[in-house]
Parts: sequence; structure tokens; C-alpha cells
Amino acid sequence: MLSNSPPFKVTVHKPPSLEDRTRLLQAKEKRSLLYRLGLSIIVAIPTFVIGVVFMSLVPSNNPTKIFLMEPMWTGNTSRIQWSLFFLATPVMFYSAGNFHRRSFKEIHALWKRGSRTPVWKRFVRFGSMNLLVRTFNPPPVHQLNCF
Repeated sequence: MLSNSPPFKVTVHKPPSLEDRTRLLQAKEKRSLLYRLGLSIIVAIPTFVIGVVFMSLVPSNNPTKIFLMEPMWTGNTSRIQWSLFFLATPVMFYSAGNFHRRSFKEIHALWKRGSRTPVWKRFVRFGSMNLLVRTFNPPPVHQLNCF
């Protein structure tokens, strides 16, 4: 009796080497950084146009500029400041998310129970560039009171 199924092909499974896995992880990390950079560039263009070019090149009596400078929702926050807030927030949390995560890990490792670093050194010891970028990151554009 003959079977209609195709014959099996027997092969020996060769697991990926350490170099192959490293290459895959590097490619994944590069792709992630590229997406983050792409979002930052895409958001930087309208932020620059709204916050810098539009505010300095458009005359003050322009109806669109007057509309955008009016307060919206609560307080004295203008529509332009809200738009800059909505544009800057994804960049702050998604594009700079690696800095935030790594800085929190460094702070936790420095201050967790059982840390071998003496307490007095914890106040003067500096972390890496992640902690520096996170700590001294300027406020987002929406918090600047330049209008």
C-alpha cells in the first residue's frame, strides 16, 4: 500500500552559534534605535516649524497666529504650547525611554539593600551617560515659558 504523503527528510539540527545570536540581537537593537531616531526626526520637523519658524516669521496680526496664541482648556496655556506638549511627549517617553530605563536600573543597583557601595559614596558617585542624560535633560518644549 502506497502513501500519498511526501517522504520525510531527516536532518541534524544545528543550533545557532553565539556569533549568530549576537548578530541577531545587534540587528534588533539597531532596528529599534532606527525607529526611535525616525520618530524623533519626524516629530522634530513640525516642532521646529511651530515653535521657532512660525512664531518668529509670521506677523503678530495674522489671524492664525492669534488663534493659536489664545488660551485653551485651562489657565494661560496656548494652543501652540499644547501642540508642542503633544509632540514632545512621545519623544520624551519613547525615543528617550532607554535612558530612563537604564538610569532607573543604575539608581536601583546603587541604592538597593546589600549594596557594597558605602552610603557617603552613593551621593558623590556618578553613574553612566544614561544617568547623566536623564538627570540633566532639559525640560520639554511645552514647559519653557518663552512665548
